Order: sequence, then structure tokens, then C-alpha cells
Amino acid sequence: MIDFNKQAISTDRIKKALKKASLKTGLEKYNFIMQTFKEVDVSTDIFFQKKFKGFYRVRRNDDFCKLYFSMLETYKRKNAEPVFSELLDTFFEKFEKLEASFISKMLATINDSYPIYDRNILAILRISKPSYLLSPEDRKNKICEIYAMLIKWYNDFIPSDEGKKWLKLFNDEFPNTRISSIKKIDLILWVLYG
Repeated sequence: MIDFNKQAISTDRIKKALKKASLKTGLEKYNFIMQTFKEVDVSTDIFFQKKFKGFYRVRRNDDFCKLYFSMLETYKRKNAEPVFSELLDTFFEKFEKLEASFISKMLATINDSYPIYDRNILAILRISKPSYLLSPEDRKNKICEIYAMLIKWYNDFIPSDEGKKWLKLFNDEFPNTRISSIKKIDLILWVLYG
């Protein structure tokens, strides 16, 4: 269960957050990534990769990035959505790490109606990350449960009165932005708590 007290966040606080330069800058970077993603071969476009890695703070070795951007391009070309748990398995087999955050960022790039599994968002929503003491399989299962909880939380919050208020405030500040409701809420949370 997600224990997030959205009522504790005043309208004035959200309005102030929406005025922050960091949100405008983040929105510009995000829009660039989402537009460029559709136009270039992300498996070979170094400029796109640099912008993506900077925005999402991807600090991994060349082998990881090569596989990551290759898979991102493959799914884009197939016009298919990967499965979160399968991508976790793929990267675990190759690198022996469960890359939940980066996998979620891949999914959210392919389809922006998916949320990001990010330690800051987890902290904001008061979700504990799974222990590294768990077996890899148990940890993966817990990560998948948490990701399903995130999806449910966004799907419940967005149509709520509070979610509608947040989206209206965002849309009033950035009226011509064509990003998903999930990303708008994500950006507000990122600025409020980042």
C-alpha cells in the first residue's frame, strides 16, 4: 500500500513548484528526448544517447548502454511494448543487476503512460525498496510488485479530485505541453521533492 498524503501539499506549493526553472528545464529536456526518440536510430545516435543519459542519469558502462539503446530502438521499430519483468531478466542475465529504474525509463520512453521506478518517487510515496539480502528472484518479484503498485497509484490518483487539480495547475502553467498525465504528475513530484 502506498502511504502518500497528497492533501498535505497546498495549491500554493504546487504553483511555486511549477514556476521553478528546474521544472521548465526538465520539461524541455524530456520533450527533446521524446520527440527525438521517434526521429532517430537511438541505437547509434550519440547525441540522443548523451541527452538521454544526462536526463535520466544513466551512469553505466559501454556494454550496458549498447544493449540498452539497441533494445530501445528494437522495441520502437517493432512498435511493441516490452514486459517489465522480462527486461529485468534480460539485464540481470547479462549484468547480474536488477536495473528496475532504467528498465522503467525504457518503458516510459516507449510508452509515456508508464511511470518511472525511481528511488526519489519511491521515497515520496513512502515505498521501501526491496532488500538486497533477498535472493535475486525474490527481489525481482518484489520489484515487480512495487512497479504494479506505482502503476495503480498513478491510475487511481490521476482521476481523483486532487489529481485533476494537480493536472489543471500544470496545464495552466504549461498549456501547450503534450505529455502524458503520468509525466505531468511525475514532474510535479520531482520538483516538490527532488
